[in-house]
Formats: sequence, structure tokens, C-alpha cells
Amino acid sequence: KNSHALSRSAWKSSSELGSIQAIEQTQLRTQRRIDPHRLAGVALFALQSSAAALVPAALGKGDKNDDDTDATDAARRVADRCMGWGLFAGTALGLLQIACLPLVRCFSPLPEVRAAARTPAFLSALAQPVNGVAFVAEGVLLGLGAFRFLAAQTAVGAVAMMVFLSRAKTLSQVIYAIYWFNGIQAVLALLHHIRLSPLARRTPASPSDCAVVSVDGGRPDLVCVVDDEE
Repeated sequence: KNSHALSRSAWKSSSELGSIQAIEQTQLRTQRRIDPHRLAGVALFALQSSAAALVPAALGKGDKNDDDTDATDAARRVADRCMGWGLFAGTALGLLQIACLPLVRCFSPLPEVRAAARTPAFLSALAQPVNGVAFVAEGVLLGLGAFRFLAAQTAVGAVAMMVFLSRAKTLSQVIYAIYWFNGIQAVLALLHHIRLSPLARRTPASPSDCAVVSVDGGRPDLVCVVDDEE
């Protein structure tokens, strides 16, 4: 009986030890993917905050000079430049994260954990360029005060992410769900910037909509009528 009890105790201890090791492997694997992703997110959120401040600042300069057209053009150039920097920074961070993949051995001595961490880390690195555009485009929306559109696009992205998360069974599938969220955010924010934003480029008037007009005998000027969608 004593030997049987000892055997059961040893088997129970080994089972508990195996469970603890499995939990530790999962935690290390998740931590390996989250840490670089979190650091990249901090950098991209800094660009988002910059865009949220620079775009309204450019519009504010035009208000002081009573020149709305120049202010809109300047703000548009600032927004485009910020989005370009977001794409560049996201790409650079993604390449840096891929280059750091061999360092996975520093996070765990277990070969299984090292192998399991590579694919999620690689997938999260591929998402960084889209994240860069999405975060900065959201910053532009914040700067323009387009809070309703931002809330709506976030809701759409969250619904899509939850649908995929409900079916996710692996860490890689969780990352795919985040792909959908950030991808939808980026597409809708760019759509707003190109078509719906006050900074969107309007279709120029055709020659038939223009005429030479002289007011009170002054110098003739070319006047064109432009349909403003807003």
C-alpha cells in the first residue's frame, strides 16, 4: 500500500509539474510575441499623437491669416507626410522585429518554446506597416475632430476582430484577428482622408464652369464655379 501510495503521489507530482511547465511555456511564448509588438506600438502611437497635434496646428495658422485655401493645402500636406512616416516607421519596425527573431533563444531555454514563438513573432512583424498607417490616420481623424467617424470605424473593426477571435484556437489565429481589426481601421481612415475629409482634394472645375468677370470696371479675373460636396 505504501509503495502504491508513493507511486500515485509521484504520478500526481509529475502531472502537476507537467502542467506548470506547459503554463510557463505558454506564458513565455506569449511574452516573446507581445514585448516587441508592444514596443513597436509605443513608437507608432507617438506618431499618432504627433499627427493629432500637427494637422490642427496647420489649419490654425490659416485661420489667423484668413486664408482657408492655403491652410487646407498645408494641413493636407502635413497629414500626407505623417502617414508616409507611419508607413516608413511601421516597415522599419517590422524589419527590425524580423531581424531580432534569432534572439528568441534569450527568452527561453526550451526548444519547443523557441520554435513555437517564431511564427507568431513573424506574423506580428508583418502587421507593423499596416499598423503604422492605421495609427497615424487615426491621429489625423483626432486632429480634425472626426470623432463620430473614428468611433464608427473602430466599432466595425472590433466586430470583425471578435468574429475571428471566437473561432481562434492558436496564437497565430489570434494575430490574424488583430490583422482584421487594424486593416479595417487603416482602410476606413484612408477612405475618410481621401474622400470625406475636409482635407480631401476636390474635383477641379471644367473650363465650361469658368468665365472672365470684371467687377466695377476693374481688372478682369477668371472666376470658376466648383461644386463642393460638403
